[in-house]
Amino acid sequence: MTALPTHPRLARLLVDAADAGVAREGATIAALLSEKDIVLTDNSVPPWARGPSTTGPSDLLLRMDLLAELERSDFRSVRDRGVDWMAAKQVARARDELLRVARRAGEAHRAANRAATEQDLLKLPLLAYPDRVARRRESNPANGVMVAGVGVKLAAESVVREGELFLALDARSDARSVTREALVRVASRVETSWLEELFPQSIRRERNAVYDPQRDRVAGHGQVFYLDLLLREDKDSAVDPETAGRVLGEWVRAHAREIVAGDKSANHWLNRCALLAKAMPDAGLPQPDQAWLSDALASAAEGKHSLADVRRSLSSIFDGLLTYLQRRLFDTEAPETIKVPTGNHIRLDYPSQSAINDLQPPVLAVRLQELFGLTDTPRIAGGRVPVVLHLLGPNYRPVQVTKDLRSFWTSTYFQVRKDLKVRYPKHAWPEDPLNAKPEAKGRPRK
Repeated sequence: MTALPTHPRLARLLVDAADAGVAREGATIAALLSEKDIVLTDNSVPPWARGPSTTGPSDLLLRMDLLAELERSDFRSVRDRGVDWMAAKQVARARDELLRVARRAGEAHRAANRAATEQDLLKLPLLAYPDRVARRRESNPANGVMVAGVGVKLAAESVVREGELFLALDARSDARSVTREALVRVASRVETSWLEELFPQSIRRERNAVYDPQRDRVAGHGQVFYLDLLLREDKDSAVDPETAGRVLGEWVRAHAREIVAGDKSANHWLNRCALLAKAMPDAGLPQPDQAWLSDALASAAEGKHSLADVRRSLSSIFDGLLTYLQRRLFDTEAPETIKVPTGNHIRLDYPSQSAINDLQPPVLAVRLQELFGLTDTPRIAGGRVPVVLHLLGPNYRPVQVTKDLRSFWTSTYFQVRKDLKVRYPKHAWPEDPLNAKPEAKGRPRK
């Protein structure tokens, strides 16, 4: 290359052309790239050069054919061909000079001359301009993005309309362009396999896994780059369980509250645990704050590919993080239900707990008649927390809210009895509720 008095890009092209036994063709391409374009750009350009109706692998090959035709006619057949015959003559002279210099440097004799294939010719400009590879945009095949992120647009007269990759050989920026894309009049098709063959050191493969919330699965994401240009992308390859669990764990860790928000059973468990941890700090139960919840869900994601697998039994997942003694304490001191005098087990409603506010006790909503004979308010957390009683009337609406059942029986009950006995005469309203038989349902009076 240093022996050739030309630009290093073209020197590289000439050396490789000589190695392939196509020195003359290489010199022609180098001349076309270095001299003024032989195709006119004014209104005299013929139909074949103005529109994409004709397609081909390379605008360079088209120019090579035009030059050969002109030389056969001694540069006389230029009428209606849209060719600058003076520029064509200069290209021919430059080609001959490059070939003469290459022969003098010994490059043109490195391999026996042979008939050049189309692939041979298309690879040569790629060797000279490896940094001008562009990928066609899916949204508009006439547009592309080049190495280094440069936007390009094929001119209307370019014949390179097929293939995913092409060389933008004469990308020229136009400040007047709204999109700021460089206009390309001379392009040439490129195959991915040529990049891997000629520039293996510039090929980079990246593989990772991502969680797709819409499909609820961890999918492999593979990418192949040429320099910084994305060549291929695979968004749905298989992922091993260990990697899937790690990726899913990272996602659920960041969305822990959102995941639990729609699960009533999980929220019930968390509220029970938060209350007990606050009321009985000596029991060693975890405080299920954001950090604990994130760790719990991330741990549950191990070996799983889908959020549905994690959500299937969040309460069981949380239970599994407690010791045996903690689980026993949890079940007895923060029970899900309380047994009332009728024998029914009524579910407790545990509110969420705030770290800065006082403890919020659970609520027991129960029909008043079911508590006949019960003297004192039920308590949980080792007797430290009285439940809030929502005493319901026959219409299942609260007639009284209290933490002191004894006081209710001795005072407020008689006013409630007076008001409701008229409205619901078929229900029991004893004068002595502490010694009356509890009733699960209202009974007709005899």
